[in-house]
Amino acid sequence: MKYIHVIFYHFLLWSGFSIVLSLSSGDKVHYKIMLFFMFLYLAYVITYVVLPIRKQAFILTCINGIVFLIISYLF
Repeated sequence: MKYIHVIFYHFLLWSGFSIVLSLSSGDKVHYKIMLFFMFLYLAYVITYVVLPIRKQAFILTCINGIVFLIISYLF
């Protein structure tokens, strides 16, 4: 059940990241990369609060980040 909560929180977070990217269309690429890592760290912190095991939090955050990048690349 906790995994579903984390996935939902990540969905909200990455949706917000997509909105921020669409609003900042004039920014340079390295600013967008820094923003991605800031959101990735925030996703890890949220995951670690819900799942207090670091390895699971890291793996779940990486998987969701990779899935987001794949989906955003395809669409």
